[in-house]
Amino acid sequence: MNLQTPFSFTKKDLRDLDYVRKMQTLEKTLKQSFIDNPSA
Repeated sequence: MNLQTPFSFTKKDLRDLDYVRKMQTLEKTLKQSFIDNPSA
């Protein structure tokens, strides 16, 4: 494991955070749609 400056991983971390946030939102949306439409 190499030492990193704060700038060397900022973009990747932001992308990962964005990805996680999108997945959580998608999961919430899917759960909500199942609740709203159980027959789907």
